[in-house]
Amino acid sequence: MRTLLATLFFFAAVGAFASTPDALEGGTSPNRRHEVVLDTAPETPVLLVRELPSHHVVGRLEWPGDPTGGDTQPLRTHAKVLWQPTGEAVAINTDERFYAYTSVLARQPESGKFVHVQFPDYKTLTGFPPPNPEHLRPRGFARSLRWTPEGHLVYVIGYAPDASYDGPDPLSHRITLSVTPTGMKVIRREANPEDA
Repeated sequence: MRTLLATLFFFAAVGAFASTPDALEGGTSPNRRHEVVLDTAPETPVLLVRELPSHHVVGRLEWPGDPTGGDTQPLRTHAKVLWQPTGEAVAINTDERFYAYTSVLARQPESGKFVHVQFPDYKTLTGFPPPNPEHLRPRGFARSLRWTPEGHLVYVIGYAPDASYDGPDPLSHRITLSVTPTGMKVIRREANPEDA
């Protein structure tokens, strides 16, 4: 009996000290059925989509950039969550010192799981071939700005040209995309937008 009590006490103590995932800005979906949290316990931090109120994990994504965030701030301060108005898809912006990324997950109706949806390639997004990195300054970015009321994602890409750059691509683009669990489709492109 003592052994059983000691074992139960041990597991209760371990559970009490287990890491609790960090809440993120904008993490709860508009319909309050899901949330995105950051689990920093694994060697590579993981973004989790969980059902509410059960906390059952229905989607996961490894942190896409530097797991330190590039500075001394908590990693959670480097992430911002943007939910589609229906709660069926979510964009997660992650920033670090020299780069900014965005990842998108969408819910599969059949399974209820959130799956990672890849962005189209640069030429499909912008209408221009990818620029040569040798003619660009470091600090490029790609991030989601918002979802439209119709549920389309507004996404921006920006690069700073080096003095040697002389191409036709303005290197600053805003793209509106439809998002489904099976992919994305370009709805509209704008070059040199004010908010990019």
